[in-house]
Amino acid sequence: MKIRILSRPVCLPLWGLYLVLLLFTTKAWSQGKPLLTADKYAQWETLGFQTILSPDGKWLVYTVNKDSSEMRISNLQKKSTQGVLFGSGAKFSENSRWLAYYVGFSDKEKEKLKKENKPVQNTLQIQNTVSGDTLSMHAASAFSYSPDNNFIAVLGYPEKDSKVSLLRILNLKDKSVVSFGGVSEYGWAGKGAMLAFITGSEQSEAFNLQLYDAATGKIQVLKTETAKIAGIQWREKSADLLVTTAVKDSAFKDETNKILVWKGLDGKDSRHFELDPYQIDILGKNASVSSGSGLRWNRDGSMIFFGMQPRKSAKEKPEYEVQLPKDVDYSDVQVWYSEDFRIMPEQRSSANRDRNKSYPALWRLQSGQVTKVGTDLNEEVTFVGNGDIAVVTDCKAYKELNMFDEPGTMLWRDWYLVNTKTGERKLIVKGVKYFMNASPSGRYLLWFKDKDYWSYDTKTGVAANITGNLKANFYDRLDDHPGAPKPNSIAEWLTTEEAVLLVSQYDVWKVSPDGKNAVPLTDGVKDSIAYRIARVGGGASSGFFRMNVGDDKGIDPGQPIYFSMNGEWTKNSGYAMLSPRGGLSTLIYEPFRISRLQKADSAGVFSFVKEDFDVSPNLFISNGSNLTKATQVSNINAFQKDFAWGHSELINYLRDKTGERLQGVLLYPAGYDASKKYPMIVYQYERMSQQLHNYSVPSQESPYNLTVWTQNGYFVLLPDITYEAGEPGLSALRCVVPAVKAVISKGVINEKKIGLIGHSFGGYQALFIPTQTDLFAAVVEGAGISSLMDFPGQIHWNGGIPEWSHYETGQFRMGVPPWENMEIYMRNSPLNYIQNLNTPMLMFTGSNDGTVDWHQAIHFYNYARRAGKKDVVMLVYPGQNHSPGTKSSKIDYHIRILQWFGHWLKDEPAKKWMKGVSYLEYEDQLKDKKVKIPEAFHEVESGRQ
Repeated sequence: MKIRILSRPVCLPLWGLYLVLLLFTTKAWSQGKPLLTADKYAQWETLGFQTILSPDGKWLVYTVNKDSSEMRISNLQKKSTQGVLFGSGAKFSENSRWLAYYVGFSDKEKEKLKKENKPVQNTLQIQNTVSGDTLSMHAASAFSYSPDNNFIAVLGYPEKDSKVSLLRILNLKDKSVVSFGGVSEYGWAGKGAMLAFITGSEQSEAFNLQLYDAATGKIQVLKTETAKIAGIQWREKSADLLVTTAVKDSAFKDETNKILVWKGLDGKDSRHFELDPYQIDILGKNASVSSGSGLRWNRDGSMIFFGMQPRKSAKEKPEYEVQLPKDVDYSDVQVWYSEDFRIMPEQRSSANRDRNKSYPALWRLQSGQVTKVGTDLNEEVTFVGNGDIAVVTDCKAYKELNMFDEPGTMLWRDWYLVNTKTGERKLIVKGVKYFMNASPSGRYLLWFKDKDYWSYDTKTGVAANITGNLKANFYDRLDDHPGAPKPNSIAEWLTTEEAVLLVSQYDVWKVSPDGKNAVPLTDGVKDSIAYRIARVGGGASSGFFRMNVGDDKGIDPGQPIYFSMNGEWTKNSGYAMLSPRGGLSTLIYEPFRISRLQKADSAGVFSFVKEDFDVSPNLFISNGSNLTKATQVSNINAFQKDFAWGHSELINYLRDKTGERLQGVLLYPAGYDASKKYPMIVYQYERMSQQLHNYSVPSQESPYNLTVWTQNGYFVLLPDITYEAGEPGLSALRCVVPAVKAVISKGVINEKKIGLIGHSFGGYQALFIPTQTDLFAAVVEGAGISSLMDFPGQIHWNGGIPEWSHYETGQFRMGVPPWENMEIYMRNSPLNYIQNLNTPMLMFTGSNDGTVDWHQAIHFYNYARRAGKKDVVMLVYPGQNHSPGTKSSKIDYHIRILQWFGHWLKDEPAKKWMKGVSYLEYEDQLKDKKVKIPEAFHEVESGRQ
């Protein structure tokens, strides 16, 4: 196989100057240049999300996607870059001496290999970053470095109908290779060069757990079993090993597991422990030890966390209360009960999770004590700190509230503290939704309730409101959903536990666990700059609830602390740094979108991405924390300078009724001529002004493409929308109309040629707004909800959840069900005003939409027909979901949007399809293009044919 390495050193002695020239050319020289046409879109590149900075800061790896994926490797010292087609999965060794990555195939090559019945297997490329030498290892499905950086393990692909593969260990010093066959799993120890691996298969009924010391070549068999051995887990930075082996019993339908542990395998006095599930009094034979994700080490290696599950007897059968005649097949009827916490479709989507629920337990290795912590399979148990205590949640008292609360948020619960040695439970707090996390040792617990943070000292049992006396808002004031206030951001503990970092509206505060000492570390309130904690090195923060079992040690106050910066009204962005001595400095803060700050693990080298609407995202490198002096490394879409381009600016306006100050983004048409007035497209959803500096890659596969619209001679307006409870449609109207009027007052647009467009919730607003105003000359609506009366009772089929929460506390913000305030549902339902619609409307729907049932589009279409409305066209894409998914449907919808607005906003001749396409014409078109004709418009219709 050929390795497609495009060695093309890019000498960039003027990286910094390039950016200045690019900015100048795109902003000042765009007039007189050609506009971008669809045949040019394919040359545009997209910067991949993941960038990898070597620990020593000398190398940067990133991906660029165009018609194919290309990985680029930049030598930052030599200022050169090489490209690797279909490269992926790059990893540096901890000493930065080695870079390994996969090389794959193009889609066409993959299809060709599959047709020839040949395997599609990646090759591993291993590069010496010092000498530049490279070597290849074919058929590589996984790889990892040894902690001492001297070896790399490479796992191959399993043979057909097999689950085992070839494992190769490459000595990076002398290039020698040691191979082991029949390997199902492997893993390096937390230090040194010891590798554990498992050989054998269920067919052979022989499994071996083996230990290989790559440094000495010594190999030993740790365990041989006739049942499956699996789940290799080395404790972090140690030689402590954990696996499980299956225990089968014909008396049960499922199997249980024995837990096997070795401590100190790198020394002479290693110890071995086994937990036999049948020897545990609290388990008995009717419960099994799970081998699932709950099985893991505690922090210091003294305990093993695991899960216990009830077992099903082999003789146990389901209960049948309805007996059908023996000659009749059993009915597949489903029974849906109104008091079920989750409806049947949601139960189905989470069936595997429910099937694997277990009672959390722990095993103390030294004493052999096993403690079952959970008492209910629906409880959530999280071990904190070293595992001596656990937090247990109980949400039974809040069943109805949780059934219909905002989707995708945490549940209301009561929280208990459990002593994992004695099993003693103690109520911490009742009725809390946002339980944040625990301090690194587990001493302090943190939650958010009623707009404030509370801490709980597990040693003293004292709870304290730690932000109630501070003159700052710690809840998200921009969140206008009904229900409990949300915190602004995550909370981060210092490793010393002397304080926790909390985020207010604008600033990051350092607050002691008892709340007696609190100081702002930033001063964002002065200039309305929102500071947020930024992890730039060893890992990223993850969500509201992180209990720090050992994966997160907190933020070290002896090291710099980094913050992102975002101007609320300027939309500038950047980063700041707090030194260990307490001085806050701005690293960069500019009128661009600046993101993805990363720091080399062992060097003062930083990388970040900078972009604007008219400046393609590119990577920058800074040797030192003064990011304003960073140099540009990537050179993506440099050819953009050859085309005319638009630019973005902020507009300010006041919301109708409330007078609230709002902003929007106004995108200028490419090649803008101040002597002309242009048509405008209003693209709306919720808050949109944060997109001021976002770059949009032109593409026909993006139906709502902002750059394409500006290239086609349109202004584009992205207005902010804020919401009053129970008034989603009217709220949108009260924000969008004054935003449009603010642009009209600038004198740059033709106020008779304004279009409105939106998708999903924006589609709902695009249905509602033109029934209230004739401001718009044309509308494009995608997958919107037309009837607030019937849709709350529908199901979000993509997730299997009922729509009630989406309406009451979710995006529609109604606050109450219809029978408690029928008027607001009627007042904000587009169908109720169909008689007022005077605007030509193009509608999109997918017949398999699992988010907004396509009958919502059919309702509006049929209402419009009955009301005698002209120029309402519905595009039905058979088999498509909430958005067009196939390449053909994406491009088709993209083109039809341009044609629709072209006719109504630019007086271009109408296309014939705008007056409908008959079924016979439709059939002829598909036959001519050799496209399969859909069997039916609807599943019910297929049963009639």
